[in-house]
Amino acid sequence: MKFIDEFKNFAFKGNVLDLAVGVVIGSAFSGVVNALVNYVIMPLISFGTAGIDFTDMKIVLRPATADTAECAIGYGQLIQSIIYFLLVSLALFLTLKLIFSIRKKLDAAAAAAAARLKKPGQPPAAPAPAGAAAAQPAQPTPEQAAQQAAIDTATKAAAIEAREAKIEMLLAEIRDILKNQNNQQGI
Repeated sequence: MKFIDEFKNFAFKGNVLDLAVGVVIGSAFSGVVNALVNYVIMPLISFGTAGIDFTDMKIVLRPATADTAECAIGYGQLIQSIIYFLLVSLALFLTLKLIFSIRKKLDAAAAAAAARLKKPGQPPAAPAPAGAAAAQPAQPTPEQAAQQAAIDTATKAAAIEAREAKIEMLLAEIRDILKNQNNQQGI
């Protein structure tokens, strides 16, 4: 029983679920980037370079004969792979930059909301005059302590509910993606 419990704790941790979602979305995203490189970027580059098709560019070391296959260095494929890598890196960078900026805004809004919840209707404390000795903080009254405990409990409960909702949403997305992949493969 202990092994099963440990496995459940491992398998359903947020990091493992996030990794699973990342792998599934990454595999789907690679198809989008492949199409972008092969059908949009490379034709534009080919158009800009007077019709040169990079994928067919090669240095023939030994031409094909009736008995032997052609031996060639396909540097055009390398060029296309480098462009593909750069596009994937750029797309990942822009996506992460967007996510981090949204997360930063959400964290700032949450901090502001938490500050308003902790001290409703109270102006911010005035800064202590320079050179003044640090005074002992005032002990909260039992009512203030109870109110603070209730706020802390509500904040923690809201965070837990949000995380559970996020996990449920991610699991639903994974299920839908896998179902779509199975339907596309005809399973």
